[in-house]
Amino acid sequence: MEDIRLTPTSYIVLGLLMQAGEATPYDLKAMVAGGIGNLWSLQHTQLYAEPERLAEAGYLTETREDGGRRRKLYRITAAGRDAFGVWLSAEIASELPELRDISLLKVFFGADPRPIAVGQLRAHREKLREYQELEQALSGTQAAGPLTTLRAGIGHEREWIRYWADLAAEDDDPAAAPLIYDLAKSVASRRPQRVLSACRLALHCSRANLRFDVETSSCDATHLTAAATDSQVQRRCL
Repeated sequence: MEDIRLTPTSYIVLGLLMQAGEATPYDLKAMVAGGIGNLWSLQHTQLYAEPERLAEAGYLTETREDGGRRRKLYRITAAGRDAFGVWLSAEIASELPELRDISLLKVFFGADPRPIAVGQLRAHREKLREYQELEQALSGTQAAGPLTTLRAGIGHEREWIRYWADLAAEDDDPAAAPLIYDLAKSVASRRPQRVLSACRLALHCSRANLRFDVETSSCDATHLTAAATDSQVQRRCL
C-alpha cells in the first residue's frame, strides 16, 4: 500500500463512502452539494481525483461498471475505515476556521457598505430559508450529525442577517424591507387597534428572519431582537 498524506478532502471522501457503501465520483459530488458543501468548499475535480488517489493507496477499492458508460465505482476498505476512525476520534485543533468574504473585504477597504449590505441581506435570508427547510426535512430522522451542523449554519446565518441589517440601516428606510411594512399594514386593516404592535412585531420578525403570521400577528418570540422605537414605527406605519 502506497503511503500518502491524508487531507480533509480524503476524509470527506472516506466519510461519504462510509455512509453510501459504494459511489461514483458523480455520486460523491451530489452528496457534497446536498450537505457538506455548505460547511466545506470543494472543487468538483477533487472528487474525481481524490478517490483514485485513495484507491492507489489501498484506502478504497475501484471497479468499473460492466456496460454503459463504465463509470468507476469506489468502496471503502478496512484500511480506509481504520484511517477514518482514527481521524474522527483525534484531538480537535483549536484554531478558528478561515473566513474569506469578498463583501467584508470591500467594506474593509472603504466601499459604501449600504448597497453591499442590501445584497448580502438578500443572499443570507435565502440561505437561511434553505437551511430551515432542510432542518424541517431532517427533524425526526437518524441524521444527528448533519442536523447538528445544520443548526450551526442557521445560527451563523441569523447573525449575518443581524449584522448586514444594521449596515443596511433598514430601521431608517422603509424601502429596504417593503414586505415587512406590507405585512404590518395587512394586520392593521384587519385589526386597526393593533397597528402599532403589529408593525413593531413585523420588524422584529424581519430582523430575526422569522416568518410573520398575518392572521395571528405573531412570530417566534424566543428569537426576537430589539424593537424599533415607537416614534420610528409611527413614522413608517401610521
